[in-house]
Amino acid sequence: MASDNETHRVCTRQNTGLSSLPGAVLHVILRATKQGKDVAALLSALPPLTLPPELVALRDFGAVVDLARHWPAVRVTEIPIEHAHLGVAALPALQGVYIEPGFAALAWLDATLPPKMRVVLVVDPTVSGVLSSFAYNWGDRITHVIIKGHEVHPDPIPDILGRCVNVSRVTIENTKIRVAAAAYLAVLPTKHLVSLKVSAHTAQLDALDVAAIAFWLQGPRATSFSLACASVSDPTVLASAIQACSTLSHLSLDGVLDVQAALVTLPSTLHHITELSLRQSSGLYNVPTHVLLGKLDRAKVVSFALQNNNAKAVRLHDVASVFMTCPSLVSVHLVNWRLPAVSTTAGACPHLARFMLLHVQFEESESVPAFVRWLSTSRCLTVVDFSGTVLGNEGVLALAREHLSGWRAA
Repeated sequence: MASDNETHRVCTRQNTGLSSLPGAVLHVILRATKQGKDVAALLSALPPLTLPPELVALRDFGAVVDLARHWPAVRVTEIPIEHAHLGVAALPALQGVYIEPGFAALAWLDATLPPKMRVVLVVDPTVSGVLSSFAYNWGDRITHVIIKGHEVHPDPIPDILGRCVNVSRVTIENTKIRVAAAAYLAVLPTKHLVSLKVSAHTAQLDALDVAAIAFWLQGPRATSFSLACASVSDPTVLASAIQACSTLSHLSLDGVLDVQAALVTLPSTLHHITELSLRQSSGLYNVPTHVLLGKLDRAKVVSFALQNNNAKAVRLHDVASVFMTCPSLVSVHLVNWRLPAVSTTAGACPHLARFMLLHVQFEESESVPAFVRWLSTSRCLTVVDFSGTVLGNEGVLALAREHLSGWRAA
């Protein structure tokens, strides 16, 4: 065992090495550090004279606020006014700015943001604050907008969105009035938009106008699209835009059975979709999910998530024959389905990390060992969850044989 003196000499040598590093290298080390408390500890261990001004400011900033809360992005509305100047001075050392509803020191509005810094604006007009001021001053720097509240008249959200000319990600949560959601979509700048998430499940019964979404999907930048609502104004137009958008890789449809049905009916494939998430419930449309899955390129698919929101499990046509022959799969998530007998034993899942079958019923007990054998081909499995799923004796024995008995099962 090393003596205390030897340990002290080792730590001294390590600190000496760090203190001699250029500021640019220290920035790289900090960007690779995930925990704010570790950042604070590292900066406090270095001689102040060896630190560039922004890291001195970050060290002092960490002494008056909890960096675990403000690393790697500072939450400006949580910073006391008397400490705002330290946060502003530390901006070149931070990776992002997170602006939540509420008040903030005026010093933030005068701050010069580093190039390419991520700026997230969370909009809730029901909470008093200075969001409009941030949109006015930093509109061309805001990269992500999250809309949470809507019940204010006149509604400031369209003006705020219109100022965010370079926004790349937009999330519209729980819109209660679909006219409002359509109004937001109509003014949304799409030149740099790569990800759009719209939730209008609590909205009125009229269909959501998706003309603006279809227009965005016709552009060159869309990569991720999530939509949660009961129905849309023109499901065929939206489905056609989804199928034709070659850059779109992530698709999530929660409800929207008219769009799911249109995707099944249209002749085009979905070979560009690598991550698919579907939620279904009872309605006017009986969507044959297996046909929709058959439109995917099995060699490219990395994620399946299929959830049945009905009270009872619904029979899902042999989906196993699809995902058990997808060699690139990383994640599978099935909820509340009844699965027929597995029709294939071929295939492997070397990249599979997460496999969740929740409240799933097997029509044939022999299917469970087939699933387990397939799971055993993974080289990086970290999560397996069979909660609410009855595996039967054969399934439990198969888990034990493959050394998977520690995973969660009913």
